[in-house]
Parts: sequence; structure tokens; C-alpha cells
Amino acid sequence: MTQFIKGIRLQGKYEGATKIQHVSHGHPLNFFDKQLDSESCSTGRKLSLLNEVMKNDEKCNGCAQTISAPFFYCAECNFFLHEWCAELPIELRHPCHPEHPLLLTPNFYLDECICCRSDSKTFIFGCTTCDFFIDCKCASLPRIIRHKAHKHTLAIRRTWSARCGGCNDVYHRFAFVCDPCNLNICVGCALLPGTVSHRYDKHPFTLTYSPPPLKDPIVDEEYYCEICEGEINPKLWFYHCVICDQSLHTLCSRPIDWNPNVKYGVTIKFHHHHHPHLLRCAEIPEKNSAIQSPCSQCGKCFRNDSHMYYECPLCSFFLYRCSFSKK
Repeated sequence: MTQFIKGIRLQGKYEGATKIQHVSHGHPLNFFDKQLDSESCSTGRKLSLLNEVMKNDEKCNGCAQTISAPFFYCAECNFFLHEWCAELPIELRHPCHPEHPLLLTPNFYLDECICCRSDSKTFIFGCTTCDFFIDCKCASLPRIIRHKAHKHTLAIRRTWSARCGGCNDVYHRFAFVCDPCNLNICVGCALLPGTVSHRYDKHPFTLTYSPPPLKDPIVDEEYYCEICEGEINPKLWFYHCVICDQSLHTLCSRPIDWNPNVKYGVTIKFHHHHHPHLLRCAEIPEKNSAIQSPCSQCGKCFRNDSHMYYECPLCSFFLYRCSFSKK
């Protein structure tokens, strides 16, 4: 998703800077560029930093995506910023909220992005007057796209009870819209890759917008997902390998990442009304039996469908996602 962030009109105020002071962090941030530092750093100290970053799959504190050069980093903390995240504008005009400009807010926990409905511990663009908050990746989606599924250009719009032409779900969020054709494509479907690879097939699966031609016109063709083994509605979008006659649901083809917009271990600038200290978010292990402490608010144990919790680094205070509230 970082390719969309690059598409925002960046400020360029840090161009050529080797050290900056960013509003999102209390310490100075050093600049790292793989090519420049490999040529200028004879000790290899910065290259060892890059190797450590890549080995640990460090995430950017701005967009929560895996960090890659060039980036800014804090030598004292586990804090990293893509160069383009550091350059995000302070104020942004968005077509889905033309009433007011959206202001950049770092270090903010968002219960639900108004576009993708994901929890976000990323940079947020928001309007407090209208309670309109959107994470930086969704805010930087292209305003107009061309899609192979439709002959006209599609423009991003705020939709109400619109049915997606790709998955047939009804959305009350953002969609890419063709007004003359009354076509809506949800953001999730619009961003699906044209092909995906999977261990079930040596060939790539191609995104299909209509049923492939029948091998036997007399027999009705049925399609089943190789992952969940459920039936596929051929009138909706799905992935298909014509050579092996295998198919995948678009949802089943996506990697499982319960909280793609969260960098775990980051402290939330929030005081819970039952606790005096700041909290940090953490991921529940796959076998969540390792988490024995009950929720400090409701007293219940972690549920099997929980994937994230909040803890106080100073004392034994825990909150589930369901108990967390900014209010």
C-alpha cells in the first residue's frame, strides 16, 4: 500500500536532510539510504542496522508496513519512518470529505478507519468536527483509477448502501464508482492483484470477472475454492487457473493478517479511565492460552477470536480489544 502514499503530494521539506525532528517523535531521527550509506560508511554500522531491521521485519510507525530504505530512524528507540511517511502533508483535502480539510495526527489510536474499518495505530488524517478519521494508507488511495473489469474510469466516492459489483457485498464506506453505469467496486476488490500464486497450483491464478468458457457446453460448470472447498458463485469475481481448472475465492486468497495497520509494542497516547498509565498494544500468540491474565475491565479471559490486547508496561493491567474505548 505504500505505493499510494507515494502518490500524495509530499511536502519535500526534508529533502537532503540527514537528521530531522518530526512531530511524531520526541527524539531526532537519522536518515538512512542503503546506497548512500553503503558508499560512505566504512565501518558498516548503518548496514548492520539495515540487516537487523530486515531480519526482525520492523514496521514503519507511520503506515505500519514493513520498513524499507530510504527511511528515518531513532537511534534510541524502536522507531522507524519511511521517507514518504515523514513527508506526509499536515493538511489534506479529500473528495470523500469535501466539507473540511483533514489534519494529520501522528501517535493516534483509531478504533476503526472509516474506509477499511480496520484498527489503526498509524498516522491518521481526520476532521474532529465531523468525527471523520481515515488512516494514511486509505487517505492516499488514488482518486481515479482504470480497471480491467470496466470500460470507464472509476472515481473514489463515499457510498451509502452501495452493492459492490465484484463481491456483491453492501458497503457503507468508500468505493470506486462509475456514475453513468451505476457501478460500485469496493476498495478491497478494486485493489485485488491481477494474479496470485498459491501452493495448490504451479501456475498463477488469474482474477476472473466472469465465468471462463465452459469446456463442455452441455454440462453446467461448477466452481469450488481449493482453500475452503466452498462453492464459488461464477457471477462474482474469483481467481481461476484455466490450465488446471482450479479456483479460489478472492477472500481466501488473501494473507491472514488480523491487524495490518498496527505496529505492536507501540505505546498508545491514551489514559484509560480505570488506569493512570499509558497503554501499549500487543499481539496475542497463536496459542493464546499463554495469556493467563484476565481483562482488568470486564474480568473475563481472552476469547479465541481475539487477536490483540492492551497492556500497561509498568504494572499488571490488561485490556481486550472489545473492552478498549477512547471514550
